[in-house]
Amino acid sequence: MTARATGAPDALAMLEAALTDAEAAGDDVLVARLWADLLDTARAGDVQRDVERWLRHARAIAARLERLAPRAHDRTLADLAAAEGSLLRARGMMDPAEARVREALALEVRAGGPPGPRLVRAHGRLGALLLDRGQRSEGDAEIARAQLLARDLVGADDAARLVGP
Repeated sequence: MTARATGAPDALAMLEAALTDAEAAGDDVLVARLWADLLDTARAGDVQRDVERWLRHARAIAARLERLAPRAHDRTLADLAAAEGSLLRARGMMDPAEARVREALALEVRAGGPPGPRLVRAHGRLGALLLDRGQRSEGDAEIARAQLLARDLVGADDAARLVGP
């Protein structure tokens, strides 16, 4: 549900309204998913307002989900960590961005199951961030992992599309 830069304010208002409804209903999983969407929309729209407050709320719901049902919502928590990492990276806050992106990858691994597109994107996201930081060998290794997983999933011709940051 990520909006383009021109539609970000409208999308943000809709997401904030949906968050209020989900919180009133007590649906913590939906709240976490909406926070991930809101952070992605803010990043895509280069939104400057309320970001620190939003990050605090997103972290609070992540902590609540982890406390209430450890491991039960790893994929939702991975989405949230990835969205936070991407937003922080876009703002040039590379240390906290790397921590959140690594957390997202760890949550994807912890969630288990066969490797899929989510794991490919998590490795690709970390690789791109590390390359941005000048950590070429580690970044290249993460990109290579993502490409290998992607080739196994979709074949060599479509692998690059799946790996993107």
